[in-house]
Amino acid sequence: MRRFSFTLVFTFLSIVLFAQDDVKSDLNSLFLGLNVESKPEKMIIGLPLKFEKFLRKQEQTGEPITIYIADFQKDDRISSKLLNGEVRIEQKNYEVELGRHSVFLRLAFQNYDDLIEEYTRLYTKFEGYASNIMTESPENENDYGRQISNILTIKDDFSVKKLSFVYLIPNPEEKNKTQYLFVDYSYRRY
Repeated sequence: MRRFSFTLVFTFLSIVLFAQDDVKSDLNSLFLGLNVESKPEKMIIGLPLKFEKFLRKQEQTGEPITIYIADFQKDDRISSKLLNGEVRIEQKNYEVELGRHSVFLRLAFQNYDDLIEEYTRLYTKFEGYASNIMTESPENENDYGRQISNILTIKDDFSVKKLSFVYLIPNPEEKNKTQYLFVDYSYRRY
């Protein structure tokens, strides 16, 4: 009986650990090969992207923020027609000690159909990892359309990851113009 219990526990732990590795691998791939769980200054080392470092102060609190930004024109991991993109890593001073940071991805697509194709592919990939999903779709539209925001919470034994996908459902006359998908990732250790 002990042997059976040990085997059962070992099998369960193996499944959990492999699932955590899959999430990490998929997140790193989504964010252009960045190791999103490492420290921002280490995250950018050895990548073909050219990052610029900026220091600025948060408007409300004056808290210093370190920002790394890189632009890119294409990436093989994006299957839809990508016009251009930007990846940005931000860390506030107080987050350094806590092991927190955020990574942002802005993807520009030729039209709404390309955006939705890529959004669906990405969202479907990460939806299975989520322990909680929150969708926001405000009723009020602006001049350009209605914003949709889907936030996935992914928990493991060591951290909480939040991954959000934000895009605009454009007005009909805007559907064939450049459309943007914003992907935000934040990482917090327990």
